Amino acid sequence: MMTVGGTLQGMFFIPLTAATVLGIISSLPLLGLKEKKSTEKPDLKQHFFSDIFSVLKYARKNPDFVKYCYVVATFEFFMSISWPLFSITQVTVLNASMLQLALLSVVQSIVMIAFQDWAGKRADTRGRKPLIAFFRFSLITVPIAYALSPDINTLIAVGAFWGLASALGQAAVTAYLLDVTPEEHRGSFTAIFNLIIGVTTFIGSLIGGYLSDYLTGIFGLVLALQIVYLISTIGRTIGAALHLTLKETLKR
Repeated sequence: MMTVGGTLQGMFFIPLTAATVLGIISSLPLLGLKEKKSTEKPDLKQHFFSDIFSVLKYARKNPDFVKYCYVVATFEFFMSISWPLFSITQVTVLNASMLQLALLSVVQSIVMIAFQDWAGKRADTRGRKPLIAFFRFSLITVPIAYALSPDINTLIAVGAFWGLASALGQAAVTAYLLDVTPEEHRGSFTAIFNLIIGVTTFIGSLIGGYLSDYLTGIFGLVLALQIVYLISTIGRTIGAALHLTLKETLKR
């Protein structure tokens, strides 16, 4: 983007086009994956709503899955409250350049990729619960860092720690979800889980955005952002603590 220069629209065009092409190319190997073919061909129009209610009814009989849903949803709600604020802090408050924003993402991603295999092995030997708990408690530092960081370089440095936490979290969170879902209903249960988290984070982001706008008119931009970050921090702490009540599923 810096090399292209020119108008903002022109600067975005080449990177976004490249991302689109590379995204399509990286998806092509999925066509070669093999899976069991189901001989059943359900009538989606006839059974759509009945299937949804039957899956929900069946899911309610799985207490570990239900608890995991509301524990994760609680954390994700308060986590998403601060999502709309990050870009404002990066650009408006900390005056980050495009290169610094790129580094913030790249540093975190490189560390996460480097530790992904190690994290997966820890999830299979030490257990899912300790890694999930560490991951969630680590994310409490995100709104704190954004509220108090003096410059974008500080966030880039802390991003390395967030990358490590994300590696541990992604390995353990996925494994735990697979553990608490029955194999014959795994797709349906995962869909329910994603629906709950999607709705929760949608509402949380809206609340965070509207709340920051309202408080900005009263306290000014910086203090308003810090107040919303504080709310997110308190909520994340509560949500992270709830993860300590989950059952370990490694032996499953």
